Amino acid sequence: MDAGRPWVTGPTAAPVPTDPAEWITWFAESADPERLAEFVAQAVDAAAAGTPEIASDPALRSDLLAMASDSLNSFLRLLATGGSEAAHVPPAGAAFARTLARRGLDVAVLLKLYRLGQSFFWRVTMEESERFIADPVLRNRVLTLMWERLNLWLEFLLDKLSTAYDEERRHWLQGASARRSQTIQTIVAGTEVDSDRASRQLGYELRRCHTAMILWTDVSAPQEESIPRLERLAQMVARTLGSSPALTMPAGSREIYAWIGMADPLDARQAGHAVPVRGHDRVAIGRSGRHVTGFRQSHLEALAAQRIALADPRQPACTSYDDVEVVSLLSRDERAMRALIAHELAGLGTDHPGLDVLRATALAYLCSGSATAAARQLGTHKNTIRHRLERIEQLIGHPIDERRLQLQLALMLTEIFGAT
Repeated sequence: MDAGRPWVTGPTAAPVPTDPAEWITWFAESADPERLAEFVAQAVDAAAAGTPEIASDPALRSDLLAMASDSLNSFLRLLATGGSEAAHVPPAGAAFARTLARRGLDVAVLLKLYRLGQSFFWRVTMEESERFIADPVLRNRVLTLMWERLNLWLEFLLDKLSTAYDEERRHWLQGASARRSQTIQTIVAGTEVDSDRASRQLGYELRRCHTAMILWTDVSAPQEESIPRLERLAQMVARTLGSSPALTMPAGSREIYAWIGMADPLDARQAGHAVPVRGHDRVAIGRSGRHVTGFRQSHLEALAAQRIALADPRQPACTSYDDVEVVSLLSRDERAMRALIAHELAGLGTDHPGLDVLRATALAYLCSGSATAAARQLGTHKNTIRHRLERIEQLIGHPIDERRLQLQLALMLTEIFGAT
């Protein structure tokens, strides 16, 4: 956890317990919900960074976030009852185990993630015990008891999740869905395939134009029925566009991949208008592409559009790759992107109160071409825009009309990925 941001809010009306079991109960009950959410996010970032299979996959990362939150809260409830409540398998944990099985990932990935979470949780426990327990003897007794409970719970949980993984893996390998999924993954990986044979395995003709979609539901939405609802949405889009049934594949507990096949390419706006997205559902769409190569490329573009949609909560419910292509390409290398922002924006690129208004003004001016048009776009007076432009030029160190393209691109990136 970040320094100065403790796990618990600290003692309020009652003193901190001096009995080890009571201290653990107090620790679980006193956890600050905001700190818990922060802890989960940090743990997921650390786990994803150390697990290549997760780091580059938004669907798995989303499921990992749900699993981490569900698992932590389940364990804290168990601690709060002093172990009197029977341990149970967190639903998001079971869903994540099944997702790994369907993706063909080894169960070792699941075990590694929980062990990373255990290490992260233990570090926090050590820090909090030092904050609240001055007596080293009591602290040692608390940590010993906590370690025993944590390991017993993990042993129980990993046994159940491994069983869920094995059952799902057997079921998946026995069905046609496994063969279809394997064929899709082979194509997306760029491996050469026989189009006719692959079409038969998929039940979907590859010798035509394909428009890929990724459909997902926010983590905050209920997990139950997410996949069936997204499947229905994909088929509804296919029918609206006059296509044969869409090819779909679950990508996580709240996400599916889909392809719509047509004789001719679809305009991105046409595809976007056919998506009746409501509530928590989100869609990312790639451009149409022909045959096996287009099938793969459209999917990669949909993934890129999804990455931008996840980074920018202001994106519409349906994000087309056409609309975010430049930003997507420029942000693939995060270090290079941050260097571009720092070089072009200088003092305008810092996370300082008030600079967001100046950045919005600069971007409106560069996009519209004049102070008058920018004022109209932002709903303010053109003299206000001129005053802001003077301040902007002071911050960037040169006239705003110099290096217009580089400056505009840096502002577009900052608008989505934030200032430094």
